[in-house]
Amino acid sequence: MKRIGFISLLILLVASACLSGCTSGAGQGTADDKTLQLILSGEPTSLDPADAFDSDTLDVTHNLFEGLMRLDKTHKPQPAVAEKAELSADGLSYTFKLKKPIGPMAIH
Repeated sequence: MKRIGFISLLILLVASACLSGCTSGAGQGTADDKTLQLILSGEPTSLDPADAFDSDTLDVTHNLFEGLMRLDKTHKPQPAVAEKAELSADGLSYTFKLKKPIGPMAIH
């Protein structure tokens, strides 16, 4: 009886090892592929960054939207969408000069 169980387990392991290599390769990208694939635990609740509160929504909105500034490795603000930022003389307002858009969202 133990021998039959052992043989059955061995056949199952060999079959699963053989079948695990049978994939379509659809998930494998190339060097020229510009597709971002995220593994989420659920659906995002909103695509509005102001309404993002759960981790799935935050993951998606962080990858869809870029702010005027971003923090570098030392947590100092650096331009992102902004080309430069200027602080007013009274220190109460900032003026941002935006970079020219490139790619499919460029305005012609």
